[in-house]
Amino acid sequence: KESTFLSRPDAPSLGQGSVGWQRLCDLYREVEVEEPGALTVLAGLRVRVGMHTGLAADEVLVQSRMGASSTTYGGAALVLAKAVQACAHGGQITLSAATFVKLPVEELRAAGMSVVHMGKHLVELGEGKGDTALDLYCATLDTPAHAHRLWALGPLRTARQLQPGVLHAPYGMAATAFMSIARMGQLKAWDASLAKECLALYQATAQRVLLHVA
Repeated sequence: KESTFLSRPDAPSLGQGSVGWQRLCDLYREVEVEEPGALTVLAGLRVRVGMHTGLAADEVLVQSRMGASSTTYGGAALVLAKAVQACAHGGQITLSAATFVKLPVEELRAAGMSVVHMGKHLVELGEGKGDTALDLYCATLDTPAHAHRLWALGPLRTARQLQPGVLHAPYGMAATAFMSIARMGQLKAWDASLAKECLALYQATAQRVLLHVA
């Protein structure tokens, strides 16, 4: 049985430009179990779980032998599921975007479960299989009461984070920015693929810059 204990001191107020991760770092610190206010992070077996959705018909093989049947899974879906699982820490459940969009979010919320967007990551697919960019999510118990787990486990185990997630969202006062592009319709009509690439580049650049706005 393994446990980690954290305490939650009185947190100082954070100025503008702070993000959720910084808030968690100010709220929690690792302590001994005897210290007053200690919170248990994890206890027991620390199992890593990864979930991906989207099996194709040719990725499922059902065999029958002597009255018993067995099912074997393979193909790209299994590779992605294993890659998503490898991103998790022990005691953590990670999901791909394909799984997230299938979830009954309202039912999960009613049951005290939260699904947190952890951003877009470059995920390694295994030896000799390259990598791919995936939006990743973490399923957790109700986030406000168990936010210390996100802090204690730290960033996901990926090759690189490409775009920020919920933990990099502004904390406290924030401003919403809108952008209008003159003659965007003409650009799409001229070259839709180039227009999509330009918008994605602008979005990624704007997100990185906004993280440093004071």
